[in-house]
Amino acid sequence: MIRFPCRGANPSDNGAYRTDEQCRHGALGALSHSGIGGADRSLRRFVRLASMAATLAACASLPIGLDAPDVNLVDIRVVGGTLFEQRFELDLRVINPNRRPLDVEGVSFTVELNGRRFARGVSDQAFVVAALAEQVVTVPATTTLTQMLDQIGAPGSSRGLGYRIEGQVALGGFGALPFSSEGRVGIDAPAAPAERGRF
Repeated sequence: MIRFPCRGANPSDNGAYRTDEQCRHGALGALSHSGIGGADRSLRRFVRLASMAATLAACASLPIGLDAPDVNLVDIRVVGGTLFEQRFELDLRVINPNRRPLDVEGVSFTVELNGRRFARGVSDQAFVVAALAEQVVTVPATTTLTQMLDQIGAPGSSRGLGYRIEGQVALGGFGALPFSSEGRVGIDAPAAPAERGRF
């Protein structure tokens, strides 16, 4: 087998005699370390820059200097459904504590009754709540048969109806603002019948 000097494939083998096949492998290895390694570093740098740009864009869309609105449950009505799903309409009072109007593009929320998941709703109804003002909006919600049965067996339901509503309002050009509120609707216990005297 003929051997001849092979220089440049590996700087540490200066002047070493190698076969033609060994020279080719050495040259490919050098290209792999210099070219592919550099491309890999460039790819990682591009991914980092793209991630930073996405993060900055997300931060720019978040509400700045806005307080979360107060959202209270005003009323709930049954509007229909089937055996396995029931539909409701909820009246929500949206209170804007900010000194600028809230341009609301939609609402998403969940409702708990007596500490148990009861219903969930979304609405793309757009409305504007004036600065330091409030507005009542009607939104749809749905519940399932299982959730209804959970409410029937919920402990303490005879002593009142505790509710919790939480979700977020989508704002035009400002991302979304979360909200959460809770309260209790009292249910008066039926008065005990007067005991009749015996004669």
